Amino acid sequence: MDGALYLWALFKDVFKDIENKVLILDIIHVLEYIWIIAHIKHKEGSAEGKEYVYESLLLILQGKIASYIMAMSPLIVEKNNQIF
Repeated sequence: MDGALYLWALFKDVFKDIENKVLILDIIHVLEYIWIIAHIKHKEGSAEGKEYVYESLLLILQGKIASYIMAMSPLIVEKNNQIF
């Protein structure tokens, strides 16, 4: 979703009856970062990298953001807290 405040307000009103919802600001930027991480973990263009992006995006879209962050923890430690 775009960052415009009126869109967020509209979303909250339209979907107010849905308890478990995940609001994602600009999924394209999120996806760009997932690809960067995939290329750190796997060879660029590899099937493993593509699978990583697919699985990561799926977790985020399912609202399992904490699971995704926990899955990244070993990478963060490995890179001495400097992913990028």
